[in-house]
Amino acid sequence: MAKKLETDFEDAGDSPGLMLWRVTNAWQASIRAALRPFDLTHVQFVLLAALTWLDAETPITQRDLAEYARTDPMMTSQVIRTLESKKLVER
Repeated sequence: MAKKLETDFEDAGDSPGLMLWRVTNAWQASIRAALRPFDLTHVQFVLLAALTWLDAETPITQRDLAEYARTDPMMTSQVIRTLESKKLVER
């Protein structure tokens, strides 16, 4: 029989890492459910929300948006293309 790993926790459910994992999964599921009627992913929503907080009077570059939202610039470009195809943003 394999030896049980020794930990400081009585039960796996007592582990902060496992608790955080469970909360994160539940939160992500809630976000997906809330955004599903709008046909948006979480990252699409984050980038749209970030656009609302940036100065509307100044042209916003993808780099500006990526920095503000703390997203990868290449991924930001792909998501913006998708949002553009959905007619939610204009370049």
